[in-house]
Amino acid sequence: MERFIVIHAVGSDISQDEVWQGFHAAATRAVKGAKWLRSYFLPDREELICDWEAPDEAAIRESVALADADRLIPIKEIYYAVYAEREFFT
Repeated sequence: MERFIVIHAVGSDISQDEVWQGFHAAATRAVKGAKWLRSYFLPDREELICDWEAPDEAAIRESVALADADRLIPIKEIYYAVYAEREFFT
């Protein structure tokens, strides 16, 4: 499975509850093997950075659309990413 970083625009008019609902929907409605792993909110940039595992970009876009998250936090960009973490080297 491949890893992707998804950048969403987060408007100042969205509530934290709406963002949490979007996370829940993405976690429970992912399709075609896509899996939302975690997110980071960058308040100074009004962006949400999400880490996904998926077979391809299309599976992520479909999962986000099914969760209706694209209405609240539209996708700005999706990047293929190579995953590494500290534990790999200890």
